[in-house]
Amino acid sequence: MLFSTSSTGNIAAALAHAAARSRARLVLSERTPLLRDDGRALRQRAFAWAKRRTYDRADLVTAVAQGIAAQLVERVGLSPARVRVVSNPMLDDALPGLAREELPSARASDFFDGAAPVILACGRLVPVKDYPTLLEAFAKVHEQRAARLCVLGEGPERAQMEARVRELGLGADVWLAGFDKNPFRYMARAALLLHASRAEGMPGAQIQAMACGLPVVSTDCEFGPREVIRDGHNGYLAPVGDARALASAVERLLGDAALRAQMSEAARRSVARFAVGPAMAEYEAAISGQELRAASAHEAAQMDRRGAEDGDGDGEREAEPVKENGGKA
Repeated sequence: MLFSTSSTGNIAAALAHAAARSRARLVLSERTPLLRDDGRALRQRAFAWAKRRTYDRADLVTAVAQGIAAQLVERVGLSPARVRVVSNPMLDDALPGLAREELPSARASDFFDGAAPVILACGRLVPVKDYPTLLEAFAKVHEQRAARLCVLGEGPERAQMEARVRELGLGADVWLAGFDKNPFRYMARAALLLHASRAEGMPGAQIQAMACGLPVVSTDCEFGPREVIRDGHNGYLAPVGDARALASAVERLLGDAALRAQMSEAARRSVARFAVGPAMAEYEAAISGQELRAASAHEAAQMDRRGAEDGDGDGEREAEPVKENGGKA
């Protein structure tokens, strides 16, 4: 059995599988949208072309979001029977303990001292995360009320972000905290998570924040946020690039403690499927093909029954051989 979880590595895995003329089960996992607004359209189209010519080798392709699964069918041309949505295992039993850990520095403790609610943002400092819109949204909130913004993450956009923070006059209330291997201790102390991404696969930071009871305000980008957030129930969704809509949702939450508490509990309940146990069971079934074999056996039995009903009168009709999940014989 060969299982590949890298979007680009999947192509190499499929080519190697073909070159070796392997009969081993091949399962590929797609984690990101095939086409997304991050300034690399030509590169993405090239990979989509390569996937159309290699992914049909796989017995099964898993996707972390329904939107990505739809792209695999519509853009790669896979049969829906050979695509399955499988949640990433993001939440384990260690999370509550990590959330209770002390903040790592005096700077962190001072920033989360309770003098003003802290809005948290998590993610790499890269263009697809659209931090310019996030900073603009925070600036609008800051004009209306006392608030702070803590950004966890590192990346090539740091210098531009620092310059923009200075331009907006927000230096005292915006902290680019860098990468921390334990973001949960920040999530446990923040008022909400703000996310302005232009594209996502399945947004891990949002799911982890919600598991910590943190309401999320996010752009309704393709694809993950809308599959996790029910707008107005466990968080808010806003159009991509709309700083005003993001700011309005943040102000609504910061101004209503009861609403924030209600959404906090709803957020925590809604992400249970991303716990390690259920998610790993889904992956085990996908990799082993056990559920697929059961489905194929059921389909074969159905064909036999239809043959008996529609045959030439003697009740016997040979069913066509069923290939597992539409894969290779």
